[in-house]
This record gives sequence, C-alpha cells and structure tokens, in this order.
Amino acid sequence: MLWMIDIIGILLGFFRALIGFLFLLFIPGFAISFALYPRLPDVSVLTRLALSFVVSIGTVIAAVLFLDLIMGIDTTPLSVFLVTLGITVLALTIWGIELLVLSKKY
Repeated sequence: MLWMIDIIGILLGFFRALIGFLFLLFIPGFAISFALYPRLPDVSVLTRLALSFVVSIGTVIAAVLFLDLIMGIDTTPLSVFLVTLGITVLALTIWGIELLVLSKKY
C-alpha cells in the first residue's frame, strides 16, 4: 500500500511540472497573441503557436525583472505565478473588448 502513495506523489509532481511549464512557456503568450490578433484568420495556427512561445518567454522574463528590480518584491514561485496570471487575464480582457468592438463595427 505504501508504494501506491509513492506512485500518486510522483504522478502529482509530474502533472504539477507539466502545468507549470505550460503556464510559463505557452499560456500567457497565447493570450497575448489573441490580444494582438483578435480574429482567428489573422494569423495561421502554426504562426500563433510559435508566437505564443516566444512572447510568453519574453513576458515572463520581463515580469520577473519588473518584480525584482523595479518593485523590489522577491521572486518566489507564487509571485511569478500571480503576475503571470494577471498578465494573462489582462490580455484575455483586452481580447474580449476587441471582439466586442469588432462585432459592433461590422
């Protein structure tokens, strides 16, 4: 029975790392790519995926530097997560507003 607890712990650690990597390397850039190009046919899927990885890496690096150097806040995993989550929510909000404006325009 003890080996079952070890397997569950290993699986939970794996999924935590997978979700963390996706959140740091993909999700913020994907949200920002929708804020930059709100309509789906604006860019191809492959271009949007590549742009998502590049923009996400740059955004996370800039956010960590802003937290540490400008704000003077220690860069803990929680603070990096919260700032990245805030950037993602802000980008999705901008995307939603752009969709509302574009739908009223046409």
